Amino acid sequence: MQHREEAEKFYRDLAAQATKVRVGMEASGQARWFERLLGEFLVEAAQVTVRSDAEWRNKFVHLAMRRGRKIAKVAMARRLAVRLYWLWRQGWDYQQFMKLGPHAGKPGTGVGVQLNTE
Repeated sequence: MQHREEAEKFYRDLAAQATKVRVGMEASGQARWFERLLGEFLVEAAQVTVRSDAEWRNKFVHLAMRRGRKIAKVAMARRLAVRLYWLWRQGWDYQQFMKLGPHAGKPGTGVGVQLNTE
């Protein structure tokens, strides 16, 4: 299939026949392996962030005392994933994010989106 229209027609026809199809990585059977690998990379990146950023280290220590180290590692990885998602979604780089702060764009923070009162 060389054109987008051909692909769309192909998948529409399959949907009309109620045929379930796996595409890309799902079809190769490698999706779970890849998701596990990404999870491991995310936990490792969170550990590096915890070691290099005092705010993250304090949050990690607090969580580790309350819930245990393993759960704290996963929680920090999830926090990093959310932060990376919002950086990507807003189209910001890390410097912009740090300048505006973690609450940028939310109403009432005075940073980011300004309300039009006129």
